Amino acid sequence: MSVEKYVSPFIQAHFPSFYKEYGPNFIAFVKAYYEWMESTGNPLQYARSLYEYADIDTTADTFVKYFKNKYMLSIPESVVADKRLLAKHILDLYKSKGSLRAYELLFRILFNEDIQVYIPGDDVFKPSDNRYIIPQYIEVTDSKFLNDLVGRTIVGSDDGSSAIVENYSTKVVNNKTLNIMTLSSVTGSFKYGQRILCNDLYVNIDGFTVIGSYDYNLLSTANKANWQLALSTNNAPFILGSLSSIGITNGGSGFNVGDYLSVNGNGIGGVARVSSTRAENGKVAFTLLDGGSGYSLNAVVQVVGGGGSGASFKIGGLVDKEVFHINTDLIQDSYNTQLETTSAGCNLAITGVSGTFHSGDNVHSSAGVNTVPMDVTLTINRNLANGESLSNTSLGISSVVAYRVDGNLVYVSGSGITNANLVPGTVLSSNTSNTIVTVNRLHPVQNSYGNGTVSFVNSSIITITGDFGYFVPSYGIVSANGGATATVTSITRNTNWSQFPAATVNNKNLDEQIGLTLTTYDLEVGTITYLSQINPGIGYVSNPTVTVAEQKVLDLQIPDKTGFKGGNAIVTAKAGNANGVVTAVDIYDSGYGYEPDSAISLSSSNTQNQTVVSGRTVVNIQGKSAGYFANRSGFLSDTQHVIDSTYWQSLSYDILASRMMSTYEQFVRDLVHPAGVALYGTFRVMSEVQNEHTSSQSFSLSQPVT
Repeated sequence: MSVEKYVSPFIQAHFPSFYKEYGPNFIAFVKAYYEWMESTGNPLQYARSLYEYADIDTTADTFVKYFKNKYMLSIPESVVADKRLLAKHILDLYKSKGSLRAYELLFRILFNEDIQVYIPGDDVFKPSDNRYIIPQYIEVTDSKFLNDLVGRTIVGSDDGSSAIVENYSTKVVNNKTLNIMTLSSVTGSFKYGQRILCNDLYVNIDGFTVIGSYDYNLLSTANKANWQLALSTNNAPFILGSLSSIGITNGGSGFNVGDYLSVNGNGIGGVARVSSTRAENGKVAFTLLDGGSGYSLNAVVQVVGGGGSGASFKIGGLVDKEVFHINTDLIQDSYNTQLETTSAGCNLAITGVSGTFHSGDNVHSSAGVNTVPMDVTLTINRNLANGESLSNTSLGISSVVAYRVDGNLVYVSGSGITNANLVPGTVLSSNTSNTIVTVNRLHPVQNSYGNGTVSFVNSSIITITGDFGYFVPSYGIVSANGGATATVTSITRNTNWSQFPAATVNNKNLDEQIGLTLTTYDLEVGTITYLSQINPGIGYVSNPTVTVAEQKVLDLQIPDKTGFKGGNAIVTAKAGNANGVVTAVDIYDSGYGYEPDSAISLSSSNTQNQTVVSGRTVVNIQGKSAGYFANRSGFLSDTQHVIDSTYWQSLSYDILASRMMSTYEQFVRDLVHPAGVALYGTFRVMSEVQNEHTSSQSFSLSQPVT
């Protein structure tokens, strides 16, 4: 409502006309009087401003205190907030009474201070006060629109099942890429073989641009013709299903209801929980009495007799391990083979040829060469070859050449063979293969001399047959017929052992170590410590016989303990009644990548029970991951407190402030404290420099005010 502030301009108009002629001074007096009454602080000025004074935005400063007394009586005069502004918005404080916001606002008004309000009831132990969440997902075939489905509702093509897609990811399982869509708000079941559709995803006819239903509905009728649903029954991805249940074919033994079992098959990550068990007769219990020696984890286990079927186990672990170099060639097939014959001869690589060597020439060493055979041990690379130089710098040994290597028998030549430091125990190293040669024994010096007949000649190689003795590399040869000479650089002794597969494939010759010529592999073996993947079988009426054999090691006939390595383990088998045979399981975690009706095994992480349950997969509906609780309020732990009806209860609160409770208690009670609850105040000191690494320190707890 608008009120004219000044009356004096209208005074003259209210007098009769004769006053203007006979009483102008009186009119002037009255007008002056009213002007005085309108001046600041006089009655008329106040009377004409009543509407302004009633509004906190326009009232005079002297009247603000009346607003405070009427609307904010409990607010102290020393309040740091602007009283005019506070009076205008004090209703916000009163409307929020009892809320955390009210306390924060009050302390900001009174003290310009930030506080925290702690509700002890939030950390009071409440049995079963929790929400259990079981994540669900579907595995689907590929589609370019999968990522666009995140945040949208999908439906099954057959039965109207629906869910919101929370996330999309891929996972590689057994060289297969799986598309995984995490779901929420699931209604119904997304079944194997269904297509997934979305009524909120449109694609332009160009096949690239994607919009939602909201945007589509804003299009004009003409433009809608250029858009269509991105997914239809023709192009929508198929649901591959996830592990839904398991049909038990063999229940193992020794399990309890509630045991968790890993699902081993063509998928990963599946976990089942035993839901029912029973006792069955005709089961076999295996006992490891002696772990023997010489066994690998793949040793052959045979369970024979007893009238039943299916009983088996595998080797679970080994100790006291050693490595055997196992040869797979059968010597008996070649034991009559003459490895070196005069017809095989040898190939001499030559250099520095003088004259001409002809086929049929008799050739011989130009002179005898001093050589020494050494029994050695080869370490590191263990592949010492003919022609490699050996030395020991610290002992001054050099100019020693291994011209012939027969396993651990090495023939050497050169001036270094007469070095006084070349004795048993000396260690030499090769400058080519880095093989370490430890001398065990030196034989007497030999004078090596070779002769034979040339059967083949080219510019750098002479083939010698009918040879006798041995030609030494780096030394000369001479033809007895024409006087031709040359220096031998290397020797390859030909042989006849084609019946050995490795020798044929790799072009081995007589100068090779036998170990490099035969087909061998390293086998790690040891003593059996426990049995795993135990199948107790079915239908056994008597005790079967058990044998455990590592045949390749057993064939070596190495005595150890009570028999030979690879065949001396003792495992007994006793047929009878077994408890804890699994009859049914529930799926705890569906895992990923399991295929319908495939054979799987279920095993326990409990090392005390190594029996295995077998079954077949049922892959039907959406998968589920291991469930979890949304919080820990229903758990007994050191973070939860037992209700005490005083501080630790739902009807109490604690103000954490940097001042004593006595300075604000009454204000809190008068202004924001709800009836029927307990008030606590905790004094805290805040660091002057606050960051993510600093926190308040609580020193004392006041008494409650109820």
